[in-house]
Amino acid sequence: MQSYKQWKAETGVTLSSLVSEKSNIKRFKGNNLADIKTNIWISELTGFVRGEEKITQYLKVEQGVNVKLYGNSIGDTLFRKSLISPYINSNLTFKNFYLEFGLSANFYESQSYYVPRFFASLNILPELKVDFTYSKSKSLVYKRPVVYNKYFAEKQWRLSNGANIPENEYFIFGVDYLWQGWTFNIDAYRKSMKEKYKVVKVSSQPSVYKINSVVNGIDLMVNKEAFRTVFTGAFSKQFVNDDLGDNLKIEEYSPTEYKFTTLSDFKPFYVSSLFSYADGYEDQYCRLDLAAYYKLIKKRYSVSFGFSVLNVLNRKNYKVIEDLAYTSGQKDLVSIYYEPISLTPTFSIEISF
Repeated sequence: MQSYKQWKAETGVTLSSLVSEKSNIKRFKGNNLADIKTNIWISELTGFVRGEEKITQYLKVEQGVNVKLYGNSIGDTLFRKSLISPYINSNLTFKNFYLEFGLSANFYESQSYYVPRFFASLNILPELKVDFTYSKSKSLVYKRPVVYNKYFAEKQWRLSNGANIPENEYFIFGVDYLWQGWTFNIDAYRKSMKEKYKVVKVSSQPSVYKINSVVNGIDLMVNKEAFRTVFTGAFSKQFVNDDLGDNLKIEEYSPTEYKFTTLSDFKPFYVSSLFSYADGYEDQYCRLDLAAYYKLIKKRYSVSFGFSVLNVLNRKNYKVIEDLAYTSGQKDLVSIYYEPISLTPTFSIEISF
């Protein structure tokens, strides 16, 4: 009888950092009302130990621990946090069926929580596959609206203080079909978000509220590989329901988005691009992201370098616009704009042993 117990382990350290420095001038009828300057820095240092064991011909188990150290600088104020996450993943593989289950315990500040994950896939035909995914996660680094001078708001990166951590829950059902080198995919999903933050106009002034949001949607995708590059086109339609609570109204909207991506493999160099276009907003949403990646592999270690630029065209991409009374008793309005992300370069390095 053949033994399938095989064990392998690895350790490593990764470092990533995001810096956002910008000045937003708010105007009303040609006059400057406020110059909002922000200087925000977030870094994440991760150390990990993980091991993988093949127990039988069909069952494989991975165990490990991730330790993350966060730094968040807002102006002259610096915050430091840590996260410890032991986890276990199990994979069960048969000829036409694949099952994966994972669970992690997370200890952050004075809080502890568990994150489950489940995935199942069935090949009905050689060219036809169906799958189901369930996952739950917490967002320790997220964007939160900040109101300035009672009338102006923007979203800024924040590091959770450990209380009321934003939570996401996903249910996804998907179908994949292969035809002459083309891949077609359709996903129907439901996403629930708790402890999400949003600016709401109350008594002519903006306030930041914690809301619960439910998103039902459908994604269509097609891709083709040629010239060492994978080309992908995607269409997405969402139906969003934001429950504002506190006897406020429920907001509903249904944006549509189109995406085109490329991923080129010129080992050891990798280059990717993402172009997004969306309608259903006051202003057309149009964004281009570019990234490059280099990986050096040696016998005893590997080093990876990554560089990316988000919103290369530096478009404002106003997705949410709220009109608020400029001063009490006047009919004139001042618009509050949310910029999802400005021109943002990022750099990362990963060392594995």
